[in-house]
Amino acid sequence: MAVLPDGSLAVAGVPLASRTALALPGLVLPKRAGLRVLFYHRVNDHAFAALGPVSREISVGAAAFERQMAHLRAKGFRGVTLAEFEAMLSGRARLDRKAVLVTFDDGYADNWEVAAPILARHGITPTT
Repeated sequence: MAVLPDGSLAVAGVPLASRTALALPGLVLPKRAGLRVLFYHRVNDHAFAALGPVSREISVGAAAFERQMAHLRAKGFRGVTLAEFEAMLSGRARLDRKAVLVTFDDGYADNWEVAAPILARHGITPTT
């Protein structure tokens, strides 16, 4: 990733705001394809800022996560399983503009205790 002279971000020289596909076949699709991945590390109310930039960027408080999932649901997005997502990527299933893959890494207890009830309330299927 690089910062362009105008301050915007680019991958492989292609601005992230560009509607063209990035030069990473099979990894990054054009925006118009509609496939989105949201990845989280933790969902709780720790002081993430003290944990460093990576933890801060992929961890979120419970109230913020609730708002994010409510927004997805209000906009008509639906959580898909990893198998559904892979089928869309491989062309075995039709691309769904409202598909979102919600993922968690490391399997912290708060993923189950905090995030799972929020996802259930909003009818969003996470990956497991």
